[in-house]
Amino acid sequence: MTVSPPLSHEAASRLAAITNVRGIRVVRLHAQLEDDLDGTGNLTWILKDPTFIWEYNKPGLIAFIPFELTIKFRSEDGAEHNVGVVQVAYRVEYAVKEESANEDDIPHYVGISGFLHVWPYLRAEVQSLTAKLGLPSLTLPVVVSGHPAHKVTLERARDVLASKGEYGHIGGASDPE
Repeated sequence: MTVSPPLSHEAASRLAAITNVRGIRVVRLHAQLEDDLDGTGNLTWILKDPTFIWEYNKPGLIAFIPFELTIKFRSEDGAEHNVGVVQVAYRVEYAVKEESANEDDIPHYVGISGFLHVWPYLRAEVQSLTAKLGLPSLTLPVVVSGHPAHKVTLERARDVLASKGEYGHIGGASDPE
């Protein structure tokens, strides 16, 4: 089954109380340099909305979480072009402690908690792969959950990521201002 917003933090929390992560592994990894950086400018990135896929076989839950990140270069004159793409897909295996898990909560759990479980691994892969492609290491922002004022939903995570999409100045002076 697949997951799509809107997602409920409350529904995800109910399942979080009775699950444990058993394992996270990369099942697909692809990085491709599409063009060189020409001149000075900024790296930006666009994260395609992930489609979360899951399967519940009592007492286990398996989630498949693929990501696709397009890396763009914006020159000082405003022209923008793609310079690379990174695709990483994760398989996350969960143990569900109770047989009475509400299956309606699973999409919310996978969409919120699953996203938070794999995000640090994605950040590390993107940073490593961009460096291997000969680009400046691209560090994605930290997405945090826990503080009641900052409840993370997929929509909130998208807002955080959208606000951090510009990487920084490349070439020329180290400070673009």
